[in-house]
Amino acid sequence: MRAIAFSMEFRGQSTPFTPGVLSARGTAPSGAFVTRIDHEGVHGTFEPREGAEALLERRLTFLNETTFEDAGTISFGDGNAVRFHSVGLGQLGPSPEPSVRQGTVAWVVDGGAGVLEHAAGRIVSNFLVSDLGELTDRQLGVLFVEP
Repeated sequence: MRAIAFSMEFRGQSTPFTPGVLSARGTAPSGAFVTRIDHEGVHGTFEPREGAEALLERRLTFLNETTFEDAGTISFGDGNAVRFHSVGLGQLGPSPEPSVRQGTVAWVVDGGAGVLEHAAGRIVSNFLVSDLGELTDRQLGVLFVEP
């Protein structure tokens, strides 16, 4: 098996599916997170790179106001995708910005399609949802795939 580490920034929309269930969908261009540390502190930016887009589709099922379980897929194009579900419970709560809620969750990858059919690994998601349902989901993952 070989390990593939990746980071992505998905942007899209979240919408209520049924009471207690939130559906979210977003796309992420090929790109890189760049972190710079200097005398003013830490700075982070996302820089697009040449390449295709990935598609995120996920469903959050809330157990109460702030705690949820999560499952979904990330499609990388050409029939290549991974399936995931939450490890433990995710949290979605207020942020310092009044119109935005911040959430975190860890996922386990349990297979997929195409060259990722037997993929395994973990992905962490740190995401923002605005009052209008706008989604920004920053992810860091490590997948194990067959060579």
